[in-house]
Amino acid sequence: MTLEPRIAAGSPLQFGFDRRACNNGDRVTMTIAVPAGAARGADHHYTLMANLGKQAAHLWRGVVHVQ
Repeated sequence: MTLEPRIAAGSPLQFGFDRRACNNGDRVTMTIAVPAGAARGADHHYTLMANLGKQAAHLWRGVVHVQ
């Protein structure tokens, strides 16, 4: 499977993975960075999609709050 973050246009979130391709049971480190100039007090929503082929995927939704 492959991992792919989905964010709204204009979102300041930046994603990094130690690897994008993985198998069931593997550990993957995902890093989310927010630039210093991002608006304070804002919530930024994202979806992490694990593509399992042409017809299937798992979705995880998350939010990053900038203080």
